[in-house]
Amino acid sequence: QRLQQHSNEGSNGSINNSERSELRLGRLPRQKVRISRSRVMDSAFKVMEMYASHKALLEVEYFGEVGTGLGPTLEFYSLVSLDLRRVELQLWLHED
Repeated sequence: QRLQQHSNEGSNGSINNSERSELRLGRLPRQKVRISRSRVMDSAFKVMEMYASHKALLEVEYFGEVGTGLGPTLEFYSLVSLDLRRVELQLWLHED
């Protein structure tokens, strides 16, 4: 229905930028990355430097481990978020 609505609006040239950004055909490409568990933050920095400007789904796998997909990817983001909470990084206000 949304696609049909866009094609009807497109014929009279009245599509604005916000409506154009909602139109998506197909899936985002997947980009697999291999991460070292012992260097999660270093790997995270490299991954963000390399892929931050790409529109792709990141799929994480770990060196020396079998498995890829949603499980390892969610674990990667959890490990990074836990690491970012470390007090010694001084990213957040901390009360003793």
